[in-house]
Amino acid sequence: MKKRTLIVSTVVLSSTMFVTGALAASNGFSIFINGSKLSTEAKIINGTTYVPLRAISESLGAQVSVNNSQKNIYIFKSKSEYF
Repeated sequence: MKKRTLIVSTVVLSSTMFVTGALAASNGFSIFINGSKLSTEAKIINGTTYVPLRAISESLGAQVSVNNSQKNIYIFKSKSEYF
């Protein structure tokens, strides 16, 4: 009985360590804007880079507005601030 408990415990512990390691290895890429690191990450899935639109827009000085009923996202930046 002790041997079985030891085997089950070892399998559970090993599985937990494997999943934790796999999740840690799949962390996203860091995003830097004008040399400053954002507190959010980018992810690459099937060769496409996904970034959080609000974080990127706001870090560039733009305002973000969402209209849920129309399913639209608006990004505003004054013309004098364009790059």
